[in-house]
Amino acid sequence: MLKNVILDFGGVLLDLDYDAAFHAMAELTGLDISYDALPAWFQDISDRFEKGQISEESFIWTIQDKSLNRKITPRDIVEAWNKMLLGWNPEKLRFLEEANKKYRLYLLSNTNVIHIRWVHYRLLRDFGIQNFEERFFKKVYYSHLIGMRKPEPEIFQLVITDNRLKMEETLYLDDSIEHIRAANDQGIPSVCFERNSDLDIQKLETFYSAIIQKV
Repeated sequence: MLKNVILDFGGVLLDLDYDAAFHAMAELTGLDISYDALPAWFQDISDRFEKGQISEESFIWTIQDKSLNRKITPRDIVEAWNKMLLGWNPEKLRFLEEANKKYRLYLLSNTNVIHIRWVHYRLLRDFGIQNFEERFFKKVYYSHLIGMRKPEPEIFQLVITDNRLKMEETLYLDDSIEHIRAANDQGIPSVCFERNSDLDIQKLETFYSAIIQKV
């Protein structure tokens, strides 16, 4: 019987377009930056930023320092970085409202302070929601606050042990096959979700039934 649902954030609940952000960053800096071929230095700072190992200021200063365009401002960089966030489909918020009544929901996300600030701003502006994390979830795990990021096995173990989850009662959704494989390695029943696709209770329960039948 399904009791616990662990949800990825971007691509599952919040619509994403990675290419838009990296294209904007490339245009802004004059550097060869793309989602499919990130420069090693950019991959390094974005990973460290997501783990809370560097500050927002350090993330921005590094991009400014590498940039061929010496006139870019911190605001320019923040706006480019936020281009990957396409916004909220109201149906996803309705899904959370409904699912929260039936299941214990947990949020597990590789993210950073810039993106979470945008999320909170848009939820308040567009939907009047001020307490997103507390309203919908039993517990939230943001990578930049816990010092770990997917697909590190420790982050999955943290969610399991922190909440004493029984695997046969749990389902994890993520749009990254790499993250799904890592979760499966930790024994979590997982489904690779089609990025930005619709999600409702029936679809969630269909995912769970399909997994249970395979066990």
